[in-house]
Amino acid sequence: GDTFSVQEKLPVKFTQYFSDRAGKDAEAASEKNVIPTGAADELVYRRPGNEGIYMLRGLVAINQHKYKQAIKDYTKAIELNPDSALAYYARATAYSLEEDFYAAEQDYNKALKKNPEPEMRGHILLGRGVAYVQLGETESCLNDFDEALKYLKGEEKGKVYSKRGLAYLLLGEMDKSYVDFEKALSINTKDVIALISIADLQWLHYHAPEKALPFLDRAVAADSSNLLAWMKRGKVLLDLHEDEKALTSF
Repeated sequence: GDTFSVQEKLPVKFTQYFSDRAGKDAEAASEKNVIPTGAADELVYRRPGNEGIYMLRGLVAINQHKYKQAIKDYTKAIELNPDSALAYYARATAYSLEEDFYAAEQDYNKALKKNPEPEMRGHILLGRGVAYVQLGETESCLNDFDEALKYLKGEEKGKVYSKRGLAYLLLGEMDKSYVDFEKALSINTKDVIALISIADLQWLHYHAPEKALPFLDRAVAADSSNLLAWMKRGKVLLDLHEDEKALTSF
């Protein structure tokens, strides 16, 4: 369940829209859409009726983990443009990061009713699916993940397979879970969630620690700061009676 608790931030493609809506005054935004807090406040002061500027300041707040402030800014953006699917999607993301999954679900629902373009619809469905998991509605989340796969491509599609794989794990459908993680890795060979999850399945469900180890080796190579991957690698090595190698993981 912990893997589901971390929501991804808004895709850069959509955050660029904030800058476009904010206009030339927002040129201080970098390619990564990170601008100084003071600059964001100044933009709001100069153009208080522009929803794109509130969206930008909300993004700054999210980057600083100030999710309540982000929610306030996205709420103002919604007041200024109540037909914006992106504003509801952004606020739903902030609610998810604040771990208010009921409020997030409500905003994802509202965003979908605004007829978002296909790629955004895919991201909204993915976000709502994750919220459903946190709300204990695992079956409902599968419907959203299935739908999201129709709209997303490339690595974004791979993320859906990873999330759906985790949902299948929660439902005890291990074989379906394994297939989804394999699909995720076929798209992104460095998907750490998928690598760790397949290792867990090989080790704990299929009782094949020797098959689990290569996936954990790949996981720590992909993200050397991932403590969970290192810990599991150490335990698998202990199971394989490779005690000295295990010590390098702990």
